[in-house]
Amino acid sequence: MLVNRLLFATLLSNVVTTVFIAARRESVRQIVLMVPLLFLVGGFKWYCQLSFESGIGLGLKGMEKGKARVHPSNDSINVRFGHPALYKELMTPMVAEHAKDLVGE
Repeated sequence: MLVNRLLFATLLSNVVTTVFIAARRESVRQIVLMVPLLFLVGGFKWYCQLSFESGIGLGLKGMEKGKARVHPSNDSINVRFGHPALYKELMTPMVAEHAKDLVGE
């Protein structure tokens, strides 16, 4: 998604540059050389969008709707290199005595 936004920003800046070159009436050669660049960047953006973003689905690729993916605790790579918050049970937070009734069990 970030690459798509960067390509859009590049395409927009090229369009603005082309408009400024045309407004100043400097050189037709510069405008002619900018036009293929617009098509190249636009085509690459379209290719990336079709190839890579069609299966993302807002970060839910490989997950069923409404169900979070739970990592098993016996996954040795996850246990060795993963963050503990992803596979360990949550610990009971330390709360002041007067606020314990507000914390659910």
